[in-house]
Amino acid sequence: VLGNPNFWMKFLFPAGVKPEWKKLFFDMFSNWSPSFLRWAMNAALHWNNTEIIQNYTHIHGDRDIVFPIRYVKNYQLIKNGTHVMVLSRAREIRTIIISQLSISQ
Repeated sequence: VLGNPNFWMKFLFPAGVKPEWKKLFFDMFSNWSPSFLRWAMNAALHWNNTEIIQNYTHIHGDRDIVFPIRYVKNYQLIKNGTHVMVLSRAREIRTIIISQLSISQ
């Protein structure tokens, strides 16, 4: 089931997402190998960072079902942002990045 692109498409793409984005992700999901999927899920589920990173901005959506916000700390919120918000909210994310780059200079 997890290797089936249609399974992921239902959860990752809210109504109104552009068809070309769905096609892009469908193509990507269709080319996952089972070993890559196992590796990626294991890496995400068991990631144990011991280094505290300073001077960073974590941009996170409150509707990301892959990485739910309740497990995230120290983030800049994108209201109604999903796991694919880099496509659907690109302008908003770009503004945040430019703002943070200006601050750090």
